[in-house]
Amino acid sequence: MSELLYWVWLSRMQKIKSSVKYKALQHFGSPKNLFFADLGEIRRLDWLQPFEKRSFADRTTGPAYEILEKCTKEGIDVVTLQDAKYPERLGEIYDPPLLLYVKGRLPVMDEEAAVAIVGTRKCSPYGKRIAEKLGYEISRGGGLIVSGLAAGIDTEGAVGALQAGAPVVGVLGCGIDVVYPRSNARLYADITQVGALVTEYPPGTEPFKMNFPQRNRIISGLSESVVVVEAPKKSGALITAGLALEQGRDVFAVPGNVDAYNSQGCNQLLSEGAIYARDAVDLLRPLADRFPAKIKLGRAADAKYLTVAEPAAAPDLQDGFEEPDAVKNERPAKKIIDKGRDKSYIDLKEQLENLSEDELAVVKALSKTPTHVDDVIAAAGIPASRTMAALTMLTIRGHVAEHTGKRFSLIIIQK
Repeated sequence: MSELLYWVWLSRMQKIKSSVKYKALQHFGSPKNLFFADLGEIRRLDWLQPFEKRSFADRTTGPAYEILEKCTKEGIDVVTLQDAKYPERLGEIYDPPLLLYVKGRLPVMDEEAAVAIVGTRKCSPYGKRIAEKLGYEISRGGGLIVSGLAAGIDTEGAVGALQAGAPVVGVLGCGIDVVYPRSNARLYADITQVGALVTEYPPGTEPFKMNFPQRNRIISGLSESVVVVEAPKKSGALITAGLALEQGRDVFAVPGNVDAYNSQGCNQLLSEGAIYARDAVDLLRPLADRFPAKIKLGRAADAKYLTVAEPAAAPDLQDGFEEPDAVKNERPAKKIIDKGRDKSYIDLKEQLENLSEDELAVVKALSKTPTHVDDVIAAAGIPASRTMAALTMLTIRGHVAEHTGKRFSLIIIQK
């Protein structure tokens, strides 16, 4: 933990550019060596500005200790640039974060066909439908969705992936313990059960407007490709697309009506050479050779999707609006169902064949009668954390219903 303390100490210096921090690390070898460096040596470095010299000479560690204590208390991992768990893909970008705060289970990102779904917060019904559909079908086809979890397109793409029973990696512009928008509290909880929340900002950091462009480089840096679903000309999603191009990622765009405000950015990207994205297969096909064990184009093409509900409009931090205190973006009451409009519901055997061992254990512990979660944990015979994760996924998929008083019941969809 001692080494980690100095990484947190260095990462907290927000006014110092990352390039300066990296140069200091190269000069001194590690954050710990920098912390204990001779003050005279620091003063003699002519490539440091006076305020940077003062910052590096500040040996206060109290705030860093508090951050690490909070991380330990709240189950937040801290992954530094030198850790084996740090994604190599992210470390290769121009300005990688010194460390990542992670809550949940971060996949081995370098082994994942990760696709970022981005777009405006003020999405139209068309944008909402396409983002959710892409999230669902990409996940069914073996891709991993990366999302900024902002209201609108980002959220809908993440929800689509969860509805497909797949994990999501959410990249935040605030501390992991700060839910933004507040309407995404349940989404945060679901993602930490089956995927991971990631941020370079320590716990307690508010979602300041300036954080989001910085966050965008991590979204594209963790991904193999980025798809812009719906974006006006000044959308922050176009910042992500630009960063993706700089990082050598593929950039896709979903076309829209030529006179649609929310499609101006996407149509502009297409005119400038972005790859045309009609469906999940268009996005996954370029990844099939690199990730043959992951990508199943047939599953993406056959994944049928049914959606209900319209999105609520929400201000976009990067489209010139002020930060809202809360965004009212209610989730639809119904779930996406893996069926076509002209196909009967799958039978019970088909419903259960793709479940994990933990999920099957939980299904066996349930019945049509609501059962308290403590009794489910006892009957399932697996650790409580795994039982809760399985319950979350079964609820998302529509196999389990949650009732008041922490009770759950099994839903059997009749053919």
